[in-house]
Amino acid sequence: GGTAGGGGRGGADAASEDGQPSDDGEILDDGGGTSEAGDTTSSTDDTGEDAPTEPTNADRCVANGGTYTDEKCAIDCSAAGACGSGVTCPSQLSCQITCGQDGCAKGVDCSLAAGCDIACAESNSCAGSINCGGSSCTVACGGMNACSSGVASRAAKNQITCGGEGACASNVDCSGDSC
Repeated sequence: GGTAGGGGRGGADAASEDGQPSDDGEILDDGGGTSEAGDTTSSTDDTGEDAPTEPTNADRCVANGGTYTDEKCAIDCSAAGACGSGVTCPSQLSCQITCGQDGCAKGVDCSLAAGCDIACAESNSCAGSINCGGSSCTVACGGMNACSSGVASRAAKNQITCGGEGACASNVDCSGDSC
């Protein structure tokens, strides 16, 4: 009985990933290690089997047309007719949404958000329905005919104001701990 590999040179007979021995005694990289994100990987091949990186809150905010600052997603629809296809606050984020004249015409969806602060201060702003969820929902319908398709909130804490002429012409449904 002998010893395989001749031991003694600190890896001189170690095999590389392709099965070829190393001649110089260097410790070979097996492809494992830690990525920049801190995730360990088991191979260096690019098979696409690694788990996809979860998007950050900032990425999710930007994907919905917002700017992420101070743990809040600000979505600016203040220009006339802005956000014509609707506004959605990403799930589990807090959003501050500003809708200008004819802005947010297809509505505002904060139903999966942590909380929303929605300003509808111009004429016909927030003409589409507004839906809220999460811990808090503040909707200020100050413009003429603002929030005309209604406001529905299931948030725990709600503050819905309808100050503009013809604002909140449709139903306002508030079913939280405080309305």
